[in-house]
Amino acid sequence: MSEVKYRGNKYTTEQCQEMEERLNKLMAEEKLYVNPDLTVGMLAAKLDLSSHALSYLFNQYMDTSFYEYVNRLRVEMVKDMIDRGEAATYTIGAMGEMCGFRSKTSYLRSFKKELGVTPKEYIKKQK
Repeated sequence: MSEVKYRGNKYTTEQCQEMEERLNKLMAEEKLYVNPDLTVGMLAAKLDLSSHALSYLFNQYMDTSFYEYVNRLRVEMVKDMIDRGEAATYTIGAMGEMCGFRSKTSYLRSFKKELGVTPKEYIKKQK
């Protein structure tokens, strides 16, 4: 089905690599994922791409979705906060909110999917 959706827009591997590099650089520098209201359209505009091109990049080239990509970055930020000892300062929920998660359910599900443990279990392992 997704092949039909993108039939008219085939991007070369080189084009996809360049878009992915720009995406990763932008996200590392500007941390746009901490905005819980971030959308594909907003991110595409920042990259000067169409939403369709960015969706193609995620779905066809990177084999992920926009939400999985963004949540992966958010989980990595929470993990880094825990690794720096910030769990002593902030609650698990507050760290999730600071990293862009709007929903506690989405936060806990994403964390467990990425790291195989809940934030609470991860904190215990760090001690």
